[in-house]
Amino acid sequence: MIYPSKILHFLGGQEVDLGNEVSFKKYNPATGELLAEVIRGDSEVAKLAVVSAEKAFLLWSEYSAIARANILKKTAELIGEKKDEIAEIIALECGKSKKSSIGEVEAAVKCGLFLVEQTKEFDPEKLVSGVPARELELVRQSIGVGALITPFNNPMAGI
Repeated sequence: MIYPSKILHFLGGQEVDLGNEVSFKKYNPATGELLAEVIRGDSEVAKLAVVSAEKAFLLWSEYSAIARANILKKTAELIGEKKDEIAEIIALECGKSKKSSIGEVEAAVKCGLFLVEQTKEFDPEKLVSGVPARELELVRQSIGVGALITPFNNPMAGI
């Protein structure tokens, strides 16, 4: 694995250079080794991220809960296939052991697969109505963009 010397913003599914050269140094906390220069975000970058997420949400919300679960399952499987590489990145960035980092990745995969199984409950569901001759249907749907702030020492928790 080659760790990048410069880390850009990730917007709309790709790395983008917005011409903002304000950066900070990213060090391996276990060794003090310089890992990379990280381009610093600001309120404008945050706004671009929200706009990008809202566009993705419109597409995402067109999928059924089952289709979204299938995407999540494939994502979890891909993370599992790349667990050694991902664990290496976590170990470098967090100063953790490789063994601990692999455990963190495996836990994220298990959590993702657990959530996939829970979506079986998300098919439209017929409910009993208290009113004669009335049918009720419970439909779960996406409601919008959300944000996660995850602990720096457990980056896979947000996956």
